[in-house]
Amino acid sequence: MLELPMKNIRLLLILILSVVSMTAVRSFAQNNSLKIDDSCYPSYRQADSLVGTDSFPALIQEFENKAISVDDKKAQVLVYVLKLRDAKATGPDEKVDKYYEDLKEVAKRLDYLQYYFFAYHLRAIYYYNHGFQAKAYRISEEMLDEAVAMDNEYGRWFSARNIADLYMDSYKLSRAKEYLLKAVEIYEN
Repeated sequence: MLELPMKNIRLLLILILSVVSMTAVRSFAQNNSLKIDDSCYPSYRQADSLVGTDSFPALIQEFENKAISVDDKKAQVLVYVLKLRDAKATGPDEKVDKYYEDLKEVAKRLDYLQYYFFAYHLRAIYYYNHGFQAKAYRISEEMLDEAVAMDNEYGRWFSARNIADLYMDSYKLSRAKEYLLKAVEIYEN
């Protein structure tokens, strides 16, 4: 007689645990704002949290392996975004320049052009923060030229906004206004 209720209790516990775990997985997947494969997201978050630390290389390799194994193109691009962010945090310039080129190549090849332009942004910010403002402006102007050549509306908007931000940080407000108006014009069209 005791065995039957115990079986029912076990089944009930299994059912409850199944529902709880499915709810947790579903809610975790809903927090995947990057819309990459859910199996890649935990690796991405872990690598992202360790950008600029000694633990980063092992975790980025794990994330890259996962992104390739599930053939998630966006996750593969994000690997290079994180590598460039890590280089930006740790230097040296050559490492930043290498991952900048790598991110542009991968983003273009896999057709995630927003990250192609983001590579310019990260590189410009790196040089700006290291006292090379003129180089940061040149990089941002190159981004705008590339966006115009590619006839990429997002790239034109993002580069104009990026240049405006650099001018605002330098307290060159009239120049910032020029690029902000350009960004607004692009956005409205």
